[in-house]
Amino acid sequence: MRVLVVSGTVGALSADDSAQAIAAGWREADPAAQLAAVPMAGAGLGFDRALADLLGPGVELSVAAVADDSAAPVITVLRTAQTAVVTATPASGEEVWCPGASSEPIGRAIRAVIEDDRPQRLILAITPGAAHDAGAGLLRGLGALADGELGAGTTALAEIDRIDLRRVRPLLDGLELILVVPTAERDPHLLGLRGLSAQRGRAAGMDPAAILAADAAIERFAAALTAAGGVPEAASAAGSGACGFAYSLLALGAEPTTGPEAIRRLAGLEQSLRQSDLVVVGCDSLDFASRGGEVLAAATAWAGDLLIPVLVIADTVQIGNREMRALGVEAAHAVRPSAPALGNAQPGELGAVDLQRLARRVARSWRG
Repeated sequence: MRVLVVSGTVGALSADDSAQAIAAGWREADPAAQLAAVPMAGAGLGFDRALADLLGPGVELSVAAVADDSAAPVITVLRTAQTAVVTATPASGEEVWCPGASSEPIGRAIRAVIEDDRPQRLILAITPGAAHDAGAGLLRGLGALADGELGAGTTALAEIDRIDLRRVRPLLDGLELILVVPTAERDPHLLGLRGLSAQRGRAAGMDPAAILAADAAIERFAAALTAAGGVPEAASAAGSGACGFAYSLLALGAEPTTGPEAIRRLAGLEQSLRQSDLVVVGCDSLDFASRGGEVLAAATAWAGDLLIPVLVIADTVQIGNREMRALGVEAAHAVRPSAPALGNAQPGELGAVDLQRLARRVARSWRG
């Protein structure tokens, strides 16, 4: 039997530790099984660690220096011989409305990575944070110039008519640029009633006049970037409003994707998937709210296309068989039969041995 194990974080265990524990337990019950274990993660916390574990020896992981500012993101940099991964997550862990926040620190980090030791491929993994400047600050960090202020947040974009990308083009020339965003950020548009400013402004309870002004400022910036040679279709594309600043990268030709899809590509999982008899997914919780998270959603989509059954091994499972089948899951098994009582959750108590023991028990029923 050929079994592909993909796992995100489970409790306090990393994605790789979880995948390896599940694979070890399965192997104990079915020594003849052919197993592949792959750590998986969505954009954000855990993505860089999953990639580091996947790519193995020779990986360098560091935290880039950023301003001591609650609106500034935490930036990590992962390097291999040919690939650099820049991950930006909000320092506060929350998305906020901050018209003056800039994505410039991310642009500076990208520029430093390229100039220090130019990779063949650069992956930027982002999540929603304070900046919603459509990536104007990021362009400034890369070296772009304009007739207005690119790094002062959304409001300042209303003064921009011309952008100069002559220092940015050589920096990115010949570089494979991949933009990784959360799955939920694949659809938001940049402009209009369902655009970036409208969605964030309404969520923050902002005055409609301020929302309209921000939208108009971003529209003006987008027109200037298109005139400077940006991809014309980027401003109207689904996902152009992703995370508040994805637009400028799409306008520069970045290829958008999700964390699981990026890892699938880097790990070369296509052949493993096609040869698999079963896909086993590790996740923290399978419930109505999370539905197992990005990793499970991606795995069920891949397996469903190939008519491969999917099993879930999780810390907790809180949905029934009907809901599982609707998600594309054949069966789900929990380390703990129900969620810990409110206020008593202790995810650190879950250990690799618990996943290994559960995987061993599940594998016995699937041993062919």
